[in-house]
Amino acid sequence: MVTGNLVSCTFLALGIVGALDTALKDTATLAVFTVHPVTAVVWLIIGLVGVAMSVDPRSAQVFLLGAGVLLGVWGILCLVLGDAASDVFTRDRSLIVLLLVFAAISLVVALVPPIARLHRVLE
Repeated sequence: MVTGNLVSCTFLALGIVGALDTALKDTATLAVFTVHPVTAVVWLIIGLVGVAMSVDPRSAQVFLLGAGVLLGVWGILCLVLGDAASDVFTRDRSLIVLLLVFAAISLVVALVPPIARLHRVLE
């Protein structure tokens, strides 16, 4: 649940600030990230869904799995497509690192059993 809250609140905050910064019109630079309006809206949706789903451990695990896959695919598409497709898939290194790091964290927490459950299985 803690990781679900961390991922969802991070993307909720980035989505809100990104939507305000871009005014949902043009690409803008948010701190170190290049933010496209579609990027800000997707971050906002990930954050809102994550906040709603992170109240229960099982739904938080489902959220982290979905968010991990989405962020991982998005990060890989940014690497492969770059600016050729659109500014949504920009080759901004810090954005790609953010997407892939959060994807890895989300997938590891969603797929690896918690230590308490692992301890019970080993006994």
